[in-house]
Amino acid sequence: MVKKDEGSSESTQEKILNSARVVFMAKGMDGARMQEIADHAGINKALLHYYFRDKETLFKAVFSQTILKLIPALSEVLSSDKPLLEKIPDFFSVHMKFIQENPMVPQFVISEMSRNPGLVITGFMAIKHGGVFEKFNKAVQESVERGEIKPVDPTQLILNLVSLSIFPFVAKPILKGFFNMDESQYGQMMEERKKVVSQFVINALK
Repeated sequence: MVKKDEGSSESTQEKILNSARVVFMAKGMDGARMQEIADHAGINKALLHYYFRDKETLFKAVFSQTILKLIPALSEVLSSDKPLLEKIPDFFSVHMKFIQENPMVPQFVISEMSRNPGLVITGFMAIKHGGVFEKFNKAVQESVERGEIKPVDPTQLILNLVSLSIFPFVAKPILKGFFNMDESQYGQMMEERKKVVSQFVINALK
């Protein structure tokens, strides 16, 4: 196994991607500047352009890297052989944990949907092409046929799961102020929410 050193191209590229992620998520594609990313990474702008020729290329790399951390985990949950009612807590656990670790991603995706929807859609196409939704739809239908849940449209169910996960993070500044919570208290509420919202959905399906 090759050990990376501080001067290796791999460590420099990782440093650039990590710095770009911070800047892009704070300011979006349009608001970010290559010089600011270079400064954050502690390198000169010429070196930044050596690795990534322009801001668009760097942005695509950051977006793909970030989304690719989520896609395999969600795909595994939705297409697993577990009963449907066991998939739901797993979905909230994985999805909300990812957002907790990448708190700017929801705003990041929403802002880019208006600027470059094709890039965002491409990032999530792996789930569709992997047959994940087909497996999830089959699990829903089989649960209905066994009488475990009421008839439900699988597409609406997915929309509900995603919406219930994302909203508290998108609306975080407003909700923290409304409930008069500090960061620690809000984080604890999100941990509790994973269980509460899972049970809410399960109860609604029965």
